[in-house]
Amino acid sequence: MIFERRTYTLKPGQRAAFLQAQRDRGFAPVAPICERLLGYFVEPDPAGDRVVHLYRYDDFGDWQARLHGLYAVPELRPYFGTVRKLMARQDNVFLAPVPVPLLTPVWGPGRDWLPGQGPVPAAAGLDPAGAVLVEDSFLLRPGQALGFLDALASAAPPGAGSLGWFAALTGRLHRHVHYELFASRAAAEQARPTADLLPPARLAGWAAEHRRRLLLPMSDIGEMVPLFGTAA
Repeated sequence: MIFERRTYTLKPGQRAAFLQAQRDRGFAPVAPICERLLGYFVEPDPAGDRVVHLYRYDDFGDWQARLHGLYAVPELRPYFGTVRKLMARQDNVFLAPVPVPLLTPVWGPGRDWLPGQGPVPAAAGLDPAGAVLVEDSFLLRPGQALGFLDALASAAPPGAGSLGWFAALTGRLHRHVHYELFASRAAAEQARPTADLLPPARLAGWAAEHRRRLLLPMSDIGEMVPLFGTAA
């Protein structure tokens, strides 16, 4: 399986218009990709101009068939014309679960989750209106991935909110990303950061860069956050 992290950078002040475009379009016309959607998120800044969405696909063929198939749906043409005018930039990266079972509690050998199966275990009992997804991204130095993953697996078991560790398949390789759900922004900020599980000197040898982001579920529309149990 593969995962897509897609980011839309909206023109300033266009978040409300973007959400309204989703309501106006509805979700039946885009069912093929909603069947693989994990959720839409925004960074907690006042404008909310960066929309991050995550998908789980079977493989690249599944991604291509589902996404490109939408361009042949006539009723979606007005929607595409509307949202493209709202965007300043689009970016995406493909990810795969790392080959360490302890670090892949939801998606991995013998484990999977798709919309329609209820909330993902890490989201059970969480209110999407208050929940936070923490994204820890590490750009590893060449040749350091195995040592880094071994150290993580030995440091501590994943928390109850962990969605797993993923490695980039495109863009800057050697990038590893951890996603973890928390009940609130306060809980996310109080939690011990993933980077702190590793000795600072060793972490500096493994990773050239570390970035931590807080992502808020776009719970204005339930179909946009299937991780919490709302299927399109």
